[in-house]
Amino acid sequence: MEATASCGLEQRAVIAGCAVVFASVFAITAPSSAAESKASAAAVEEYRSHRPARFVEPERRAVEEIVVVGLHHPSAFVAVLAHLRAGVVAAQLGAGVPFAAVARVLSQSASAPSGGKLGLRSVGELPSGLAAAAFKASRAEIVGPLAGPGGGLWWLRVNEVVAQSVLPVDEQRRRSAAIVAAMAAEEGRRRLIAAPADGGGRP
Repeated sequence: MEATASCGLEQRAVIAGCAVVFASVFAITAPSSAAESKASAAAVEEYRSHRPARFVEPERRAVEEIVVVGLHHPSAFVAVLAHLRAGVVAAQLGAGVPFAAVARVLSQSASAPSGGKLGLRSVGELPSGLAAAAFKASRAEIVGPLAGPGGGLWWLRVNEVVAQSVLPVDEQRRRSAAIVAAMAAEEGRRRLIAAPADGGGRP
């Protein structure tokens, strides 16, 4: 019984000692943490205020496509079929057949099953020649045929226009904080690598 009681007293003493140590550490580090938090917030605001262009969402457009390929295929048979397909596409669109319906039946792109829908795209997310035409077109306007990558022909329809906008301030701060934290982590890693080895360490 005496051994058990002694063991219990020792455990309580150790716990009490740990509590004192933790309290002391917290008392020392709390002001430092507050200062670091304030410095971090300042760094985030500085980053955000000096890079306004990073927080501008460019104009985007919901684009639909019809693609015909093989017009310059080495096989004359394939090339003739491609030209016939392109002629049918032009005739169907000219007759007022819905763009999506023509795309599902005649387009040779991966977007055909969805009616040619590419979703919202910025200028940089479309091939240059096609992007220029798509971003000059009015909503619901069909442009084409246009020469595109690989010698194919494209018809495009703009289904929706989302104007350029500036991100809300909270979102700017969130993105800035993530970037600043990543930059700080990288700087810490570089310093650690560049630091000289401790000659007085353990053998």
